[in-house]
Formats: sequence, structure tokens, C-alpha cells
Amino acid sequence: MTAFVDYLPLLGLTILVELGIAMILCRTRRGTVARDLILLNLVSHPLATWCVSEELLTWTTAEILVVALEAAGYAAVTRLPWRRALLLACACNAVTAALSYILPG
Repeated sequence: MTAFVDYLPLLGLTILVELGIAMILCRTRRGTVARDLILLNLVSHPLATWCVSEELLTWTTAEILVVALEAAGYAAVTRLPWRRALLLACACNAVTAALSYILPG
């Protein structure tokens, strides 16, 4: 249970940072993008974290898969054009990946 409680702030920070980036990049349909971003992160972040902690995937492989999953989600669910969906997923995950090197935990 302690590991889960320790994990929640990391998930929350990831969602907050990515929401900020998404609101800058997406000038329209911000509510839909925000909702879908939260839902996608609630799936991708715990799954990637678990896969890396269990050494099923390298961190780099997990990040690539997260970008692919989230881009597909933005394209399929949010109905963003593929190019826009990929840009959003790359931008959000590049920043949060960089933060993982800066912030402890």
C-alpha cells in the first residue's frame, strides 16, 4: 500500500504537467483533450511504471510505447488528426520524461 501512496503524487504531477502542455498546444476542444489526456494517463502511466519496475521493459521502450498509445488514443478517441495527436503525445511525454531526471523519486 505504501508503494501505491508514494506513486500517486508522481501520477498527479504527470497529469498536471501534461494538462498544462496540452492547454498550450490545443486551442480548441480543450475540455475533450483534457478529459482524454487524464483517462489515457490513468492507463498508460501505471502500466508503464509497473512494466519498468518489474523489468519487463526498459524505460526507453516504455516511453516509446506510451507515446504510441497516447497518440493512438488522441487520434481515435479525441479525434485529433494523427499528426496533431503524435505532436501532443511527444510534447507531453518529452517534458515529463525530462522531469523524471530532475525530480527525485
